[in-house]
Amino acid sequence: MGHAIGSSIISFVEKEARENNIPLVRLDCVKNNETQNKL
Repeated sequence: MGHAIGSSIISFVEKEARENNIPLVRLDCVKNNETQNKL
């Protein structure tokens, strides 16, 4: 359940970033860290 919430937050942030032309490099780093922590 926590993973679904995290995914929706990430997709929301990505949508906001696209609308505001904010680069997503930092967000990609966060996603990679979360993936590594789950392993």
